[in-house]
Amino acid sequence: MADLDELPMPARQLLPKGRRGRYFFNFWKPLATLETARGCPHRCNFCSVWAFFQGRCRTKSPERVADELEMRRERYILITDDNFLLSVKRAREIGEQIAERGIKKRYSFQARSDTIVKHPEIISQWREIGLSHVFIGFESLDQEDLQAINKKNSVETNEKALQIVQDHGISVTTAFIINPDFEQSDFERLRNYIASKRITVPQFTVLTPLPGTDLFREIEKKILTRNYELYDFTHSVLPTKLDAREFYNEFASLYRTAYINSGVLKRRAFQLLAGLATRRISLTHIIRIMRAAREFADGANYMRSLKAAEQQGELG
Repeated sequence: MADLDELPMPARQLLPKGRRGRYFFNFWKPLATLETARGCPHRCNFCSVWAFFQGRCRTKSPERVADELEMRRERYILITDDNFLLSVKRAREIGEQIAERGIKKRYSFQARSDTIVKHPEIISQWREIGLSHVFIGFESLDQEDLQAINKKNSVETNEKALQIVQDHGISVTTAFIINPDFEQSDFERLRNYIASKRITVPQFTVLTPLPGTDLFREIEKKILTRNYELYDFTHSVLPTKLDAREFYNEFASLYRTAYINSGVLKRRAFQLLAGLATRRISLTHIIRIMRAAREFADGANYMRSLKAAEQQGELG
């Protein structure tokens, strides 16, 4: 479909009753997702997005996006575009539509750091209309690694973008790719970096050669398994330099350091209590988040599924 404005409005009335009480993003609830575009103009070799959409980018008009927002009762909106700022002009016009219509929401979107650095005014504009969270793919702390994955960006630019967003009082998720070649020193360096940059919502994913990507074709012979249950970004389908148990313990330590040892949950205690008092969040919601944090921070969880695959002969 060439014109995404021709798509019918999402039939959200078909969603099951009670969904609003169970569906959340971090501490955001009630939450609605919103797609405003498909595709990405960049060509990172590990990314399946541009390959899936055959290298094309299609967008909804600012008016269509605002129309969909007006239909949403939820306070929180997670924009699911893989690169919301692929057109800064369009993002600006969407923001203008939101302001003119008096739409009051809180937003999260994903963007590249180089676009944020070139256009810091777009962060200022969206902060005024409710932008509360930005997802940025840092990927690596080393310029050589960024070049190897065809990111066409720089570590310095990543840090500048982080500072711009943080200066606006906006929460930032910084995504890092964990290379199977990581040694203990690489994990330690990343832990120290996150602490020094005051990153409170980091995300860690193991480098995964998804079928159909350039990366898959480049290193296909090194891949250990075609059991796609393990292509979940938390398991390595490539040989690890460290012993597997040590690798996953170090991987888990990244989450343990960032979310448990750092006291992030403790610092949010007042926010959580206020949410409970206003019934914006529930005790079940908090328990689910804490359980997930413990599971991500336990290296044994990753090893269980890995051992199961080995026993079934699905891992080389």
